[in-house]
Amino acid sequence: MRVKDLMSRRVFTVAPEATVDEAARVMSDNQIGCLVVAEKEGIAGILTERDLLNRIVIPGKNSRKMRVEQVMTAPVQTIGPEASVDEVADLMSTHKFRRLPVVQGGRLVGIVTSTDVVRVYLDVDKVVRDIALKETARAPPKKG
Repeated sequence: MRVKDLMSRRVFTVAPEATVDEAARVMSDNQIGCLVVAEKEGIAGILTERDLLNRIVIPGKNSRKMRVEQVMTAPVQTIGPEASVDEVADLMSTHKFRRLPVVQGGRLVGIVTSTDVVRVYLDVDKVVRDIALKETARAPPKKG
């Protein structure tokens, strides 16, 4: 299975110069956990709920004047749509990523999350279990 088979094409972006309040509103209104920070040259970073919590809320900073570029995670790792699920899983595991923007030809085409990858592995495990159970010979219970 390839990244293009499981990625979400519904990706929201924000400009680096946008305010954190604007970004938080987009995340809240669309019930999403991250925004890809995009500029003309490409992807500048990623802004997650964790970034907002750890860099603004917990330290008690006034976010009204802060810009996304001040709190985003950068640089951000990206992956291509033809990468395998195993490649994504290895990358996420090694670097503790939870989300990876998917880029093709320098253009953002989707996003893949750790939840997407886990679902694939759980589905594969279920199929293997189902096949194994069907192929297992069973003896009738011994009557006592």
